[in-house]
Amino acid sequence: MGDYVVIGLVGILVILMSILPKSVYNAITHIFSMHKNGIRKIRKYNSTTDSIANLLIGVSIVFCIFYCFIPFYSILYAIFFMVSYLCMLAQANRVTSRKTQSVARTVLFLTNLFAGVSFLGALGFLNHHMSDAVIAQFMIDFQAHKVFDILYLLQNRTWMYWLFQGVLFLFPLFIMWSHFKYMRLENSVKAVYFVTYIMKMIFLIVVVMFISYGAFEFLDKVYQVNALKNLA
Repeated sequence: MGDYVVIGLVGILVILMSILPKSVYNAITHIFSMHKNGIRKIRKYNSTTDSIANLLIGVSIVFCIFYCFIPFYSILYAIFFMVSYLCMLAQANRVTSRKTQSVARTVLFLTNLFAGVSFLGALGFLNHHMSDAVIAQFMIDFQAHKVFDILYLLQNRTWMYWLFQGVLFLFPLFIMWSHFKYMRLENSVKAVYFVTYIMKMIFLIVVVMFISYGAFEFLDKVYQVNALKNLA
């Protein structure tokens, strides 16, 4: 029941964040826009890069590899996720400020919807927290040095749960920071045409939903978890 309450609250927040007046958006996102900080020119290649986005993409990768060794990693991830979301939202709000209201509302809605679905999926609210107990078992086995045995890797799904959960953590963070970087440098949403942007965002949302639920179900089938439970 608790998961459904959280899903409902996130759904309400997605809708509310998509219909806020422009002045409220400006007030919320101003502090997260980063302004021109971190943007630098690379004279050698005659190009421009965003050092802040590059750094935080790197931090995201490291965190999503070693997350299970970090105490209270779910809470830390949720905080980092919210900061990442607000930074991307700030740029989406900025680059659509001169667009028509329908275009701006669509971009902001898709941004909020992607963040909402990704938040729920990454933290296990879409799959009844299937990975939590398995990853805890992986850490127990890791400390006992069992995971370094090839037979363990072939017979146990725990390390694959750790890997897939890391991908589920990383995917939305990478998307948000790459969009943040692109919008800062190009002053436009990350797509050639607006219709392709809509299609891309819908595709990304579907991918997150598939990974958050289908991936773990697939692993259980590969390792024949239900068959082993019946034999037991």
